[in-house]
Amino acid sequence: SLLSAIKSGKYSEASKFLDMEAMAKWYLVEELAMNTDSQLHCSCYMYKDAGGKLKMGPVWDFDLGFGNGKYANEKHVGKNYLDGGRWFADLISMPEFRDIVKSVWKKSKANIDKLPSFVDRTAKLINKAQSVNYELWDITQQAEHTYKRTTEEMGSFKEQVSYLRNFVSERIKHIDSKLTNW
Repeated sequence: SLLSAIKSGKYSEASKFLDMEAMAKWYLVEELAMNTDSQLHCSCYMYKDAGGKLKMGPVWDFDLGFGNGKYANEKHVGKNYLDGGRWFADLISMPEFRDIVKSVWKKSKANIDKLPSFVDRTAKLINKAQSVNYELWDITQQAEHTYKRTTEEMGSFKEQVSYLRNFVSERIKHIDSKLTNW
């Protein structure tokens, strides 16, 4: 079974069931975002083409990602998030899987490094709409499982954008360091 193959710690067994490159891509997106819904307990999808291997995806449900989660925010930005979770501890114990993760990161690094500036460009693009959004909706209120600072204490779009940009920048640095030490 898939679970037995992953638990075996043997790449040759696990890769019979899982598309490891797709898993590596999914892992990196979710780890970068520190998405609290990515621990395979909810909001995670897989699919399998006829005759193919299981693939993770699509990625979605990031309301508790990018520093907005009660237990995954700026206080945790320098920590690994998925590595102790279901499947991931076993997957990252496999040198072959770690090599794929590092390869995917390296291939994507030029685009990943553009994420903080993407946050700024997008903020400018939606600036008029966000001001109306703040007028129409009480968006600085308590929400389940969220980080109080991002949902209740930050009262401006500018603060939110700065927080997101800094969070993403710090996560990139963390993953760079993490993969260097693998």
